[in-house]
Amino acid sequence: CRFNNGWLEIVRERKYTVIVLMAYSFALEIQQSAMDKNIPLDIPAAFVSKIDSPEQTTVIGNLGALNEMAELCEKPAILIVGDAVAAAEAMPHLGKKILFTPKQ
Repeated sequence: CRFNNGWLEIVRERKYTVIVLMAYSFALEIQQSAMDKNIPLDIPAAFVSKIDSPEQTTVIGNLGALNEMAELCEKPAILIVGDAVAAAEAMPHLGKKILFTPKQ
């Protein structure tokens, strides 16, 4: 099954934030597609699993680190991509929040 990644063009315009369901298994493909389309990889992104429960996990990083971020989060998880994700760092949070920093 191939993942439809046409929505990536939407996040190029930074005023939009997109929520993608069932994206966890396609993290590497999404990341590669963003690179292929020359979409800025510094666009904020987050995977969120077990939403609205005490076990919720939110992994916050950017489009260029999706594959590594997916490894830190349980399935199923939604993907949120866009500048609105950056505000999540300061918002109240239920469960565990991981601020992903890529290894140099």
